[in-house]
Amino acid sequence: PTSINHLRDVLTDANVSFKPDKYSTLVGVADYIKSLQSRKALLDVEHTKLLDTIRKTSDVLTEAGSTSGSSSPNDFSVGGGFGSTAAA
Repeated sequence: PTSINHLRDVLTDANVSFKPDKYSTLVGVADYIKSLQSRKALLDVEHTKLLDTIRKTSDVLTEAGSTSGSSSPNDFSVGGGFGSTAAA
């Protein structure tokens, strides 16, 4: 398939409406890219907030554990497996 047909397929798969001519396809792709960039920015902010919440929760649990002076089988740690990853 040609490049323009591939772009049409991408728009169709993403349920983006567009006219079948080349110009409208390219405009549709540009708009779709802009919407994806906006979504990525929102998700980056949400990701940062979630990481901050995890960090604060971990700090609270660490402080609570160090002030209680006891350890029980119900103790747990927060943060394993969480970290920043590059968004695609």
